[in-house]
Amino acid sequence: MNFFEKLIKPVYSREFYAKAAKEPAKKAIGFFTVFTILSTLILAIFFVASMGIKLVKLPSALDEIEDFPEIRIANGELYYSGEMPIEYDNEGQYFAVDTTGTLTEIPSEYYRGALFTKNTMLFRSEESPQDMEITYNQLLENFGISSFELDKEIAQDYINTYGSMLLIGMMVAGPIVMIISKLIWGFIALLVMSLIGTLILSIMGVKEDSFNKSLIISAYVTVPLTYIALIGAFINKLKALAGINFSLGAICCLIPLTWGFIKWTIFFVIGASGVQKSS
Repeated sequence: MNFFEKLIKPVYSREFYAKAAKEPAKKAIGFFTVFTILSTLILAIFFVASMGIKLVKLPSALDEIEDFPEIRIANGELYYSGEMPIEYDNEGQYFAVDTTGTLTEIPSEYYRGALFTKNTMLFRSEESPQDMEITYNQLLENFGISSFELDKEIAQDYINTYGSMLLIGMMVAGPIVMIISKLIWGFIALLVMSLIGTLILSIMGVKEDSFNKSLIISAYVTVPLTYIALIGAFINKLKALAGINFSLGAICCLIPLTWGFIKWTIFFVIGASGVQKSS
């Protein structure tokens, strides 16, 4: 089977999975690695291009802001001169700033978010089972500084001085960081799914070399899952352009994880049924 077949047939062909399961597992792992790098590189290019356009437009956008707030971190506390609380949500993501104590936690219905309070920052991600908290003193210590200040004049100076360097850094480091991160989490997910798949194959009566076959199926299932993710990202862009903020992730943080597992199960069963038939 050539590389282009492996880009198409995992979406629908049980016979493909039956043939692939008879090949050495290292071929599937090799394809998984190359496919992950290529798909992530494509996403990284679009991400860097999008951020680059925003960065280029930033100086003129700052000039148009008359009431740019003053932000200062000192003595372990955040000072913000604008009106509070500030809350923003989009597609299951949440962002807020509030030093008054009105907001103390990220609402449970969001699966990703950040809350900046007077003394601490709270973060939530899909990968973390619980919210992460860091104090401003810890943050400043990590950067080796004792305080931080930002206003309109300072922001313009930063952009004029470091804007080009930041853009170049994003172009070089952005794709590399995204690819490394995607590979690490991808191999962890591949291992976990292969273990679950081994159980599914055993239930279906495929017990000989079941882990290797599960590993191979799981590696190629990445293909249709990636296509679905790309389609979903495109739909989200269209929704954003249309001003529609609703998403399944805004209902419950478990829904994206559940939907991801359902998608994987559907395509894994397609592959497993082909392996079962050929056994």
